[in-house]
This record gives sequence, structure tokens and C-alpha cells, in this order.
Amino acid sequence: TIQQAVDSIKDIGGTICLGIGTYNLDEPIEVDGAQSLRFRGQGWGSLLVGSEPGAIFEISASTGVALENLTLIASATRASTTAALMARNCIDLRLEHINALCLAAGDGASAAVSLSGNMLGVSIDDCVLVAERGIVRTGEHLLSAELRVARNLLFCSQRAINLDGISLHYGHTRIEDNLMINGNQPALVAGGAVLPGSPFAITGNVIYTEGDGIHAGVDGLRISDNEISGLG
Repeated sequence: TIQQAVDSIKDIGGTICLGIGTYNLDEPIEVDGAQSLRFRGQGWGSLLVGSEPGAIFEISASTGVALENLTLIASATRASTTAALMARNCIDLRLEHINALCLAAGDGASAAVSLSGNMLGVSIDDCVLVAERGIVRTGEHLLSAELRVARNLLFCSQRAINLDGISLHYGHTRIEDNLMINGNQPALVAGGAVLPGSPFAITGNVIYTEGDGIHAGVDGLRISDNEISGLG
């Protein structure tokens, strides 16, 4: 199984290659304490489907994890927020060309990617994220460093990017060149605090929304060259 492959190489590193096909999962793939671990698929041809509500990947306390060219299909539980990919306390996390769909069920909220704890060096690039919320902060807090969200397509009925609550950002935070198609809530929410000398740039995004475009109130904020249009 994929989980057995993860457990066998997570301590030494390596690449897990997934061919074309549908991989039905009874429980999330747990990546805990891994280093230099890469998952590589065939884009829309490599489908990881959750047979039960919950995440597809749960990544925690890991360094140098990368996911490339995979399609994740998950559904939310009746708990608070369920993401197709949940990451907590990671260093150097890379998501590239990931297609993530998380369906809402019951009272639970669905998200494509959730970040919590200490997330140092995270990039989410060239992905397609479909859920009530695209990229969200979960857990008690988020401490991010060098967070980059670039060139993604986000189709969200609530919020495309939600970094509210207890959040602290340092280094260069970049949210740039994304396409966001959003519901009646603010498409992009950036709150919390930023350490001195750490720019927080929201640039070059195209936002179609029924609600507000950007809610942001942090130090070091730079908002430029965004196109915001109403829907309906």
C-alpha cells in the first residue's frame, strides 16, 4: 500500500511514484517525521480517493516533503474543518501541480489545504483547488515563514485563502498571480501579525467574487496589480 511505502522510506528519503489509476483509501496517508520524501503522480490520471470522510494526506513534523502531479478527492467530516491535505509543523513543504477537491458533508466545512503549527518554507504552486475554502489556517495557531502561494486556480464557495486568527508570518510572504473564483465571503483574508522587516505581498491576482475581494490588516502589507470583479 501507499502507507507501507511511506513507512519504509520516510526516515531515509526517496520518491514514491504513482502511476495512472484510482487509489481508494480507507484512511488518510500519514506522513509523520519524514525527511526528503517526494510523491510523484501523473496529474489527473493519478486519483487518490477517500472512501471515508477525512483527509487524503496528513503531513506532520516532516522536512523536505514534496507532492507533484496528483489528484486528491476527499470529503469533509461533521467536525469543524476537513482539508484534502492537512499539514502541521513542517519545514520545506512543496505542493506543485496538485488537483484537490474536497466536498462538504453535513455541518463540516471543506478545504483543499490546511496549514497549522510551525510551517517554515511552504510553497503551493500551479495547483487547482476546489472546496468551500481553498487554503486555510487551522489549529490553535499558524507560524509561517517564506510562504508562497502562486499561479493557482481556486474555485471556492466561501473563501479562497483564509489566514485569519492567531497567525504570525515572517520572511517574505507572497500571494501572487492566482485566479480566485469565490462565493459571497471575502475571497482573501490575511490577518494576524507580521514580524518587522517581513513583507507580505498580495500582487497580480485575478479575483471574481460575490463578496469582498481582499480583507487584510497586517504590517508590511503590499497590495498591488490585483484585478477584482463582482459575480452576478
